[in-house]
Amino acid sequence: MRLCARCSGVVLGFTMVILLEGLLAIYSYVTLNAVMVPIVMILAVPASIDWITQCWGNRHSDNRTRLLTGLLLGVGIGLASLLDLPSLTKYMLVGGTGGIVIMAGFVGKSLRIKN
Repeated sequence: MRLCARCSGVVLGFTMVILLEGLLAIYSYVTLNAVMVPIVMILAVPASIDWITQCWGNRHSDNRTRLLTGLLLGVGIGLASLLDLPSLTKYMLVGGTGGIVIMAGFVGKSLRIKN
């Protein structure tokens, strides 16, 4: 089964964070939720912009860009998994952010088709 470049980057980024958490014990730094939540969300921005602009037809993304943005997104998801928050809050953070991005992509795509 082949994975796309962005998905491969997400898996690599997430795996790196989990491995580094065990080796470097970064969990003590991640308990600063007020600082980490914005960082987690910022790490999702490049992949979001890349996907939305590609979906809207503004440009074509290449595999290198997809891998890099996926890597950043994977690091963000990995850090989100380490946050000292209830699981439901983590799911809402990741799912809500993903839902907004997906809606923006499909709305833009449908507007582009109608024009």
